[in-house]
Amino acid sequence: MSRDAASPNYVIENLSCPCSVMRFYLVYRGQLSATQGKRGARRAERVEIRKQITPQLKRLWEVNGALTRLLWDARVPGPAAGGFMATVSSPLEEWYNSPPQYPPQKGFVDLTSPIERHGRKYMPLVRKSLDLTCSLNVLFLRQEDPGSLLKKAGDLDNRIKTFIDALEMPPEEAEGDETDGLNYCLLENDSLVRGLEIDSERLLLPELDYPNQVHLIVEVVVHVERVGSWNVCLL
Repeated sequence: MSRDAASPNYVIENLSCPCSVMRFYLVYRGQLSATQGKRGARRAERVEIRKQITPQLKRLWEVNGALTRLLWDARVPGPAAGGFMATVSSPLEEWYNSPPQYPPQKGFVDLTSPIERHGRKYMPLVRKSLDLTCSLNVLFLRQEDPGSLLKKAGDLDNRIKTFIDALEMPPEEAEGDETDGLNYCLLENDSLVRGLEIDSERLLLPELDYPNQVHLIVEVVVHVERVGSWNVCLL
């Protein structure tokens, strides 16, 4: 960490990015088809996944102290105010224990602001503006023997594809599950997934709601690709 003698603002340097900064778990229990079905059926499954994932991510934003601080630190000076500053402490630090008010103060840009798409507002955690990516470690419990997740052409099981699609902001269709006017999702887009590991095991529950029911436990590891004042609170 260094400081310019003419400036009180600290600059973060050489922290060997990317760095793993957060770890949490998402859980899904429900129907997930093994074969590529009709578009409407796939969409219905994605919507059901989002209905289960949205409240979990909303709760994460509410209880995680680093994310509470992120809502303040991600308010950075915009181009009109001289561009982004890399500071160790936010000028709004005294208000960290209270939720930020919208819009940000004049000349500032909120890097965590909701993204509007198809008339809906989405709140992705892993997004490009924050210089974040993530890795997914999936425990995939299904009514089959372990393995066989790769097709002959080297393609991943369609169920995994459908699940990951449901974690991102929908690129085309207006899908979502609004909570307080927001659709909480994990990813701005799936290009921000930098690692994927899948461990499959047989689901042993004797009574299931659907013949193709699965249980997924997903460990999400968030990485900082480039450290700045807007995300240093996550380290």
